[in-house]
Order: sequence, then structure tokens, then C-alpha cells
Amino acid sequence: AAPAGAQPPRRVGISSNDRCCGRRRCSTTGAAPMGCAGYAAVALAASLPACVGLLLSQLPHPPIAPLRPPEGPGTCSAPGQPLQDLHAVEGACFFSPGYAQARAAFLAAAEEAGLATRSLEVVPGALFQDVAVRPGRGALASSWLVHMSGTHGAEGYAGSAIQLATLKYLAHNVSSDAEDLATLVFVHAVNPYGFATGRRVNEDNVDINRNFLTPEQDREVRTRGDVSGYDQLDWLLNPSKLPFNNLLFNDVSMYATGLAVTLMKGFVTMKRAIVTGQYHKPEGIGFGGLGRTRSVSNLIALAAELSPPPPPPPRGPPAPPPSRS
Repeated sequence: AAPAGAQPPRRVGISSNDRCCGRRRCSTTGAAPMGCAGYAAVALAASLPACVGLLLSQLPHPPIAPLRPPEGPGTCSAPGQPLQDLHAVEGACFFSPGYAQARAAFLAAAEEAGLATRSLEVVPGALFQDVAVRPGRGALASSWLVHMSGTHGAEGYAGSAIQLATLKYLAHNVSSDAEDLATLVFVHAVNPYGFATGRRVNEDNVDINRNFLTPEQDREVRTRGDVSGYDQLDWLLNPSKLPFNNLLFNDVSMYATGLAVTLMKGFVTMKRAIVTGQYHKPEGIGFGGLGRTRSVSNLIALAAELSPPPPPPPRGPPAPPPSRS
């Protein structure tokens, strides 16, 4: 029996308000939880800055002067002029306006730097992964530097610019006659389709970053089902139709709905569903593919070709220990 004057134990359950915020208890102070309507109001208030930004972006504004020089990518310095300090060169000099221009600049810079190039076809006759290799030698021959750009297509602009700047620096500042050189491998446009179209995914809607799987991992992800709660949020992540005919209204609706669901379900739940990826809905976001993509297969074959061969196994039985007699 409870002692006289003792307070009865407080029941800790899951009320409708608790479910609304995605936790067993929304409040640890004993105060009443806010409720779904309150969280929706907070979400709408939190989305106001984004909405204002979207509205301002629709206002007319004077044209922005192009950062890129008219000569094209990589031409900010005179031919043959050493790039002694890359920080002193305008970074925009190495950016290209699109995939085709970036590819041409990369191949030209690789040739200028004395690197051997090859092209790996991804979309037949149209889109390629371009590879530039400088074999190492001497004491540094076993040291490798591998740089890849454009795994997510829209990131290809920055990655290509970094590669172009590095190749320009190598061409004018690093002697190819040095006794000790590390092996350099540049892969331009891992995802050429995404680079050419400004999309994160490849030509099959695959996020290539989630496609580098071993055969064992590939079998595991196809049998594990929905482990991240992706299907529960499919209506939000992959809407079948847009609520409005106006792009601005759709953007505002997306921000507000996403914030409201995040507050109700919890940030961890939303993040897990989005970043974990999935392998069962080819038309959905975060799709990791049904088997290896052409881009990944190309890179795995390239790595096997360029990797040094393993040392040969010892021949014959081991020699017997010397006799002590």
C-alpha cells in the first residue's frame, strides 16, 4: 500500500499529442504538449523565411554579369604562363557552362599536362567518363592519387573546375622528368548524364553514390525491405501530382508540408527515410539501382586494370630448417 499522503504514480502513455510529435513524451516538464495544430502553426511560421525568399526571387532584377571569361574555361592565363599560385587566379576561369565544354577543356588540359587519356562510354555515342592517367615511378610509384568528379551530376561543375586547375598547374609547374612521381588518376564526369542534364541521378534515376555495392551487399539490400520508413513518407517524397499550377505556390507548399511533417514525425525519422536510400522503387528518389550501373561497372573494371598485380605466390615447398648436427 502507498504511504499516507503520497501522490499516486503518474501514468506515462502515448496520447494523440505525443504521437503528433513522434516521441513518447513531447514534454519532460509535465506541461501539456503543444498538439498537432500547434506544430503545424510552428511549421508554417518556420517556412516564412523560405517563402519570402521565393517571392523575392520572382521579382525582376538587373542581369548578372557573367563570371566566366569570354575565352572559355581554363584560359585566364596566357598560353605557357606558369600558374605559380592557383589562389591568385580567378576561380571562375576553370568553370565551364556545361558538360560538353567541361569535357573538351579536361581532355585538352590532360594532353597539355602529358597524361594519357581514354574515354569510357556510358550512353552510347553521346556521354562518356573520361580518364587521365600519369603512371608513377621511383620511390613514389606505389603512391596513388585518384580524383573523381560528378558522381552527382550537378556537382560536376565544381569537380571539373578543380581537375582543370590541377592539370593546368601540373602542366606548367611540375617536371615530368622527376625521378619520383606518384601515380595520378583523374576521372571526369562519373555521372555524365547527370552532369549534362543538371540532375543528381543518372540516366536510370539511380543515385550512383548508392550503387557501389559488393555482390553480398547487393543481395542484402534487395531482401531487407523498407528498413528506413521510406514507404510511409512516399506520398511526400514522391508526390503523384502537384497541388497547384503555379511553381511558386508549389515551392511554398513543399516547404511548409515538409516542415510540418518533420515536426510531427521527428527530424531523425525524416532524415533516415531520405538519406538511407532504397532499392525497391525505381521511380522514387534515393534509388540505388537494380544491379550495377554502367558508370560503376566502368570504374570497377578500370580499377582492376590499373591496380598493380599481386605478388606471385612462393614456389615449391618451404626449405627445411638447417641441421644443427
